[in-house]
Amino acid sequence: MPSGQLTSGAVRADRARPASTWTPRWMPAVFVAFVLATAAAQGLFWIHQDGARSACFVASRVLSVLAFAVGALTSRRGFRSDWLTMFAAIALWAVADVSVAVRTTGDQVVRDWLGSGVMSMGAFVLMGIGAVRLARRDGFALGASVALDSVIISLSVAMMWWIVVGQEMAVAPGAVRVGLLLASVSPAGDALLLVAASALMSSRASHALSSRALVAMSVAALAGDLGFGLYISGQAESLPPWVPALWMLQFAFAAMAAMLSGRTVRETSSRTSSVSIVLVLLALVAPPLVLALPWPARATALHPATFPALVAVTGTSVVLASWRVLMLLRRIERQAEQLAATARTDELTQLPNRRAGDRILEAAITSARRSAEPLSLALLDLDHFKRYNDTYGHQQGDRLLRAAALAWSTELEGAGEIYRFGGEEFVVVLPALAGEQAEELMGRLHEVTPREQTFSAGLATLRPDDDAVALVGRADASLYAAKAAGRARTMITA
Repeated sequence: MPSGQLTSGAVRADRARPASTWTPRWMPAVFVAFVLATAAAQGLFWIHQDGARSACFVASRVLSVLAFAVGALTSRRGFRSDWLTMFAAIALWAVADVSVAVRTTGDQVVRDWLGSGVMSMGAFVLMGIGAVRLARRDGFALGASVALDSVIISLSVAMMWWIVVGQEMAVAPGAVRVGLLLASVSPAGDALLLVAASALMSSRASHALSSRALVAMSVAALAGDLGFGLYISGQAESLPPWVPALWMLQFAFAAMAAMLSGRTVRETSSRTSSVSIVLVLLALVAPPLVLALPWPARATALHPATFPALVAVTGTSVVLASWRVLMLLRRIERQAEQLAATARTDELTQLPNRRAGDRILEAAITSARRSAEPLSLALLDLDHFKRYNDTYGHQQGDRLLRAAALAWSTELEGAGEIYRFGGEEFVVVLPALAGEQAEELMGRLHEVTPREQTFSAGLATLRPDDDAVALVGRADASLYAAKAAGRARTMITA
């Protein structure tokens, strides 16, 4: 069997498991232990200073890497390679950040970020590739809504980068250094992660806790990297402690996502996730909030283009978000229309089903009484249909029903309506026809019946005291008379 088929089969078999289960069974205990250890590391990080903080940071990073490895190796088989790709990103990040943490043990100042920055960009690319591949395996397809979300998120990240770092480079071009360039690269990587997370929120995995943990990881990474930009651009004398704390959370969320990847969830057909909506809302409000926050005193004044750029980006994002909402509403309308059509339509023959047919008949009776025109109804039944099924098989029987329904509805076009009553029985509603005219039309239906099959039909014409039940009942009595007379005919007896 080809490897692609094997993977697909593994994925299908994996999704067939009961909802909300863990694989392996000991993973919940490991997950709880990791969360407690992460909380303890965060607490100790804020209690201690300097070298002890770096030790907490390193310990948290190592713990997260190990937890991610356990989660990736026990993830669903069809998705394991994607999680291992993301593990490579996590390991690369860890090497970069731990090396920095070790060098900040003394004075909390690092002057050479080049090596760690290059490794971080490699990690961003690997993480984005893994997340997008994960989304594609779970049914993601690029569409206008995903594209709009990606543009809104990218504009928001670009504006926040400009507020924190970019304008410093524009106001004081002589101060542009490798560190500032690195501070510019990290938000670009964060934008890549958030776009990948947006794709994941548009797949069948959008409601999975592992997917939501990856989104939380991306948000924590962006917040931490923007804080890092404040420091590297000279707006903070030392690295603010909340920046490495956010990086610790970034790794912790990533590890949680990996450990939750083995937990199967009930698949849903909905591709509209509340998390994706929250992401777009955050993208709209984040740039103004970043500008309004009480950052440390800047070395230079705000660039004159900052406020016009903020207005332009916010306005564009609002327009795109409105377009996104309009698309969502239209999708909901289409789904409602499809659901309503499904409720009215017989799946096999694509004719109106009995529920819809009852409405058609009631409307026809009302119209006939209002216009004082005749109304006839025929109840027809394919002759010896059970024997046909037994001889040729049920699939051929289904094909006969579809072919007959198409032939009859085509012949009736403009002259009447037909709906499936049940099984091999159909109801024909004939407005403005009675007696010989109705029998003549039924004769035409006999002629177009496919595969040399025949049907028996009973006709009844509306009487002043008839309701729908009485009219169908008299047509049914005529149908039984047609069968008793030898089938393959139309009769009016009641």
